[in-house]
This record gives sequence, C-alpha cells and structure tokens, in this order.
Amino acid sequence: MIALKYFFALFGGILADSLLGKFSTLMLGCTIFFVGNCLLFVPEAIHTWGPWGIDIPTWTVFLALFMGAIGNGLATPCLSTFIGDQFSSDQEDLRSKYFSWFYFFIQLGAIAGNIGIPFTMKYISLVVTFAILAGSIVLVFPIFVLPHKQYKKVPPGRGSFITFFAILGSALKNRGAYKRGERAPLLQADPITSVNSSDGGTTYHWLDPARLTHPAQDVDDVRRALNVMLVFVPMPFFWAVFFQTNSLWIFQATNTNLKIGGLVLPAAAISSLNPVLDVLLIPVFSNVVYPLCARFGRPLGPLARMSLGFLCTALAAVAAALVQMAINAAPAGGPPPSVFILLPQFLLISCGEILLSVTAYEFAYTQAPPSQKGMLTAVWILTLALGSAGVAVVGLIDFGTSPIQYFAFAGAIVVVWVVYGLIARSYKYDTVPAGEPNA
Repeated sequence: MIALKYFFALFGGILADSLLGKFSTLMLGCTIFFVGNCLLFVPEAIHTWGPWGIDIPTWTVFLALFMGAIGNGLATPCLSTFIGDQFSSDQEDLRSKYFSWFYFFIQLGAIAGNIGIPFTMKYISLVVTFAILAGSIVLVFPIFVLPHKQYKKVPPGRGSFITFFAILGSALKNRGAYKRGERAPLLQADPITSVNSSDGGTTYHWLDPARLTHPAQDVDDVRRALNVMLVFVPMPFFWAVFFQTNSLWIFQATNTNLKIGGLVLPAAAISSLNPVLDVLLIPVFSNVVYPLCARFGRPLGPLARMSLGFLCTALAAVAAALVQMAINAAPAGGPPPSVFILLPQFLLISCGEILLSVTAYEFAYTQAPPSQKGMLTAVWILTLALGSAGVAVVGLIDFGTSPIQYFAFAGAIVVVWVVYGLIARSYKYDTVPAGEPNA
C-alpha cells in the first residue's frame, strides 16, 4: 500500500498540473481518503454495536486501505503546492517560513498518530479508533473548504506528463536535422533566454531541437523540470539512512537499557523521537539559525541547506556505528548502555531531515515551472519510495551486530554529498530564492 501511495502521489501531481488543478485534485484525494476511513469505521461499528453479529468481510478492509492509499497519494503533492500558491511574489520570506510550518504540523500529526492510535486501540477499542480518524476529517474538511472562494486557484496548464515525454522524444528525434543546418534559423526565429547562462545571455540546451514541433515555453518548462530532478537524484540515499530510524536503530534500542526511572520504554517507541525532535527543532532553524546566518553575512539558500543536510546525515550514520561499537563492547552479563546513547544519532538525522526534506518542498515549488509544480513535488515524494526500497535491499544482507553497515552508509553519504555538491555547483536558479544569489 505504501508503494501504491507513492505511485498515486505522482499521478496526483500530474492530474493537478494537467487537468483538474491543485484544489480539485486535493479535494478528490481527501474525499477518497475519507470514504476509505468510513469503510473501516462503518463495518466495525456494525460488528461491535449492532445486534446482528455480522462479521466484517476481509475485502472491505483491503478496499479501505486501497482507497486510503489512493486518496493520500492524490492529495499529498497538492497540499503544499496549493498553499504555496496563496503567497504573492513579494511574500517570498513568508512562503519560505510556510514550508517549515507545513512540515512542523505534519510531524505534530505524526506524533499524535504514533501515540494516540496505539493507545485507543489498546485501551479503548478498534471502532473508537476508526471513529476518531473519520471524525477528524469531518471536522477539518469544512474548515478548509468553506472559504474556497477566497483562495487563489491556479488553473491547470500545459504540464501534461505525455507532453513532457513527447518533448524529450522530439528533442532526440530532431537532433539530426538540428545539427544539419536548422539550428541557426530555428534559434533566431524562436530563441529561449536562459538564466543558465552566467552572463545572463542566450544559451542553448540539448532540448532545443524539440522546438521544431513544440512551443518554446513548453520546452523551457521541461528544461527547468529536468534541472530540479537532477538535484533530487542523490536524495534517496538520505532516505535510506533516515528510514533506519524505524528498523536498524530500533534493533539497536533493543540492546540498550530501556529503563527510564520506573518505566520500561518499548524499543519501537524510540522511533517517535524523530518527529518529537522535528517539532522542537523546526522553529529553531526557521526563526533562529537561518536569520542568524543571514545577519552574519552567511545566508543559507536552499542548495546550501541541503548540502548541510547530507553532512548531518553522514554524521548520524557515524554516530550509529559508534553506538553499535559501544553495545558490542558491553561486558557479557553486565549492564548495557543506556537508551539515551541513541540520542545524538536521532538529533543529527532530525537536523538532516529539516535541512533536506523541508527545504526540498520549498525548492520543488519555487524552482518548478508553473505548469509542473505538482509533478515535481510528487517526484520529490517518490525519492522516499526509492530510499525505502534501498533499505529493504540492504536488509537482505546479514551484517549481524557489526558496525560496518553503519560506516558503509556514512561512506556512501559522503560520496553522494560530493556528487550533490557538483550538481548544486552547476545549478542556476530560475527563480532566485531569498538569501541565495544566482551565482
């Protein structure tokens, strides 16, 4: 179902850009998600409270999960971009802060879900849990929908997924004619002024032959989209380390002393430390770290932030390796290290997440052409799926309790960090964000 969610995130971005627009796609996704929740709640309510003792058909559960994945996928790439559309061109600083607060509330919801759902399922009932989930949508939906006439709704443009690949194919197909002599008249008749030129002049791209059969603006939009996608290429490696918070790092926690006072902490609960740290640190980065860097003449633009995010991720992997060494060094039969020994790696990966993931949402929105903002946000979300798949593949290798795997992840991140640095160095902003020059 997770893979299905990511697939429909890409489909939702394409649908929003090409056909329905962000608001309508968002509403469609939320409606399907709500119906999926109702399919969980209603049969369970009939089974629990009804006098008939009707058993819930298994297919209704799968259908509910299927609809939940579809609805979540459709809505996810549209929410951040739709709210980003509400800011005007002279509100770039406010828009930048919005992406931080957007991520803040996502993590706040994650904390509520991680704590509240298991609690209600264990101590109250399953039907009450489903009722809370469905009821929360009923409460929030009108708040969002009622003022819809006041929203700025950007109409869908030419950002068709089919058009995107048609332009790529046309560029390759026409490159022969382009080289044989059509280059000069083509470019003179329909030049593209590109900010990829260091002197601000007119430069030409390998996609230019596509302008023989497609509008120049469409071709330029694809160029901009490909540039953003190139920046996202190293991102799955970050997620491959990040998702260890729900796998390998929990395994590490099982080999530590989980007693805190008179309470024994479940090992799986350690993964909740990440959203908690995110909620604490996002305001610090947004309101303290970034403004201070700007005040001292070292503003951190999106590319610089993401670079620091890779550094924090590599350090988190090294910290995890050192923790594993400390666990292995504990004497047999003696007391294991305290669970607090895992705090540095969680702190570092949370910093990396804020610097990378929060910034990437903003980067995808500000750098994407208007016709492809939804699709590029979905592409960013797709990097999560690739990172998760990477963790699954590595999980097939039995490293035992050796710290080698953590050092290997750290080394891989360093290599990726260097590759990212080369990509970022060559990237030229189409829309220059606050705090970073187009240089």
